[in-house]
Amino acid sequence: MKSYFIGGLVGYLVLWLFSVIGLIRLYISKKRLYPYSKLQIHFHILLFCFLIVRIVWICFEGSSDITALLILNRYACTGFFTTFTYIIFFWAEIYHFLSHLSYRIGLDKLKIPFIIVNVCLYIATTVYSIIFIDDEVTHRKRGNSDPIYNSSVLLIAAISFVASLGFLVYGFLLLRQIKKAISVVSSKKKSLVRMGIFTVIFSLCFLCRFIILLYRPITNKFLAEGLYFSLSYYIPEMVPSLIQLSVMFPSFPKSFIQPIQEKETIFQNQDDESLQPYFLQTN
Repeated sequence: MKSYFIGGLVGYLVLWLFSVIGLIRLYISKKRLYPYSKLQIHFHILLFCFLIVRIVWICFEGSSDITALLILNRYACTGFFTTFTYIIFFWAEIYHFLSHLSYRIGLDKLKIPFIIVNVCLYIATTVYSIIFIDDEVTHRKRGNSDPIYNSSVLLIAAISFVASLGFLVYGFLLLRQIKKAISVVSSKKKSLVRMGIFTVIFSLCFLCRFIILLYRPITNKFLAEGLYFSLSYYIPEMVPSLIQLSVMFPSFPKSFIQPIQEKETIFQNQDDESLQPYFLQTN
């Protein structure tokens, strides 16, 4: 196994270990965590599943089973997209709450495209997998010039661009709403700056993957293999995962919870607590 594959394997294993520790911690102390721990648990589970597939994919690198590599990679990319669009959904939830929009209607409208996009993506990934298995001989002959292969690469590039745009748009909107919702003192300014930095990093990581995946189809040239894997997989996946695991959630540290709770009066006349955002629920 080449050195950059070993480095990638070590990096993903470390992230996987962190996700396991996070799940254990959440399970043990779930009653003492902030009410938005539901999202934390869901994120850790999604990330855990993605990392398992990605680790298996790296272990297969260098083998002669090209079809298995293609299928594993496509599902890993799809799983990563689902994991972080879930974070975008959470940011959207908070934005709709702070912007005085109808909370129930806002979330219903957001859930529909979130579910539809991800379901369609998994269906497309499954279809590509069936084609790769059924037409393995043809793909081996055509290699990277196979139009089916190229279309699957372009699909991953497209969803990466969508995720990049989602983080940029909702990150900006959320920062603006938080500034309106709270009285910003020095310590909270630092938290806002930190969230802004993370928003830019998340968006740039997905944009980096989008650009690198488009490079070969557009230029018909190849990057050095180590550089390609680093810029299209390792950096765009490891950096956001590490940040989100380390500061869950950077945009809503403890110093934010009490000021934002002042807006809970919007829901004082509603008995159904499930309508409230995760960080305001009490169970």
